[in-house]
Amino acid sequence: MAQRGVEICCSVVSGRLLRRQPLPLIAASSAYVACRENGTPVTIKELAAEAHADPKELGRCYRLIRDGLQISVPAPNGTTYAWRVASKISASEEAANLSVETVRRAVAKGLGDRNPMTLAAAAVYAACLANGEAVNQSDVAEAAGVSVTALRGCAKQIWPILAGLAPDRDHS
Repeated sequence: MAQRGVEICCSVVSGRLLRRQPLPLIAASSAYVACRENGTPVTIKELAAEAHADPKELGRCYRLIRDGLQISVPAPNGTTYAWRVASKISASEEAANLSVETVRRAVAKGLGDRNPMTLAAAAVYAACLANGEAVNQSDVAEAAGVSVTALRGCAKQIWPILAGLAPDRDHS
């Protein structure tokens, strides 16, 4: 994957695609393109923090590179993010598996247009509660890098998907 990032960066620089952008921003954006191509679960915010770059500028450069080099990248997948969030909060393997399945079902029911990290966080939160694990919204939201409000709103849409798994629990 690192090699692909270097290839993309060299193509951008040699093709003069982003003439007035600093090289570290081009390199970080190229790395993000390579991550997206490879299906590696990394967010623009995370990469921007590591590269000491503005997330909006990084996202803009990413789109310019993607479109300028005509690279087709798959949409972010919430299932890979669900694994990451579950491991960050030390959720059980059962809860992690349930959260991945929940994301799959949620996407199938039309919730795929949500932020994939928010969807993953809501699925992990709901799966943990359905599995009887004590978690709170703020810990899950922090682990996912999303707001508690976004998590809560998405979790309300997730509960009907898990309704059959824990009908006697209050999930509000």
